[in-house]
Amino acid sequence: PAFPDKPLSVGESWPDHKRLVVPFQGMRLTVELDITFTLNDVVPAAAGRQALVTAAYTASLSGNRQVEAFRGSFEGSGTGTGSLVFQVESGIFSDYRFDYAIDGALVMRKDESRLAEWPFRLTAGASLLLLEWR
Repeated sequence: PAFPDKPLSVGESWPDHKRLVVPFQGMRLTVELDITFTLNDVVPAAAGRQALVTAAYTASLSGNRQVEAFRGSFEGSGTGTGSLVFQVESGIFSDYRFDYAIDGALVMRKDESRLAEWPFRLTAGASLLLLEWR
């Protein structure tokens, strides 16, 4: 995440946006992530001060593929959460975790008619833990 260009106080939030494009079955699935980060606390630690930050995600998924007279569309939305620990003096992240889920459907259409629909759930999560900084 990118921090704002101004000092932050505990309790302040700032927005971020990420776009992920994933190739899948001959189409490009696009995941849009709107993220609100909040500085929850700054605490002392052995390596200096740590900023404790939480994240709230809003996610959407889209993608289309034309197959003869039919169009398949992935459509979905969801939410998620995350947390990170930022080492203030060194300017690095020592811990970063996030999870989100998107509920959606693969919809088959002909012209504007909805012919069939298959629901799905897409989940994503990651954790990064810095063991040692050299």
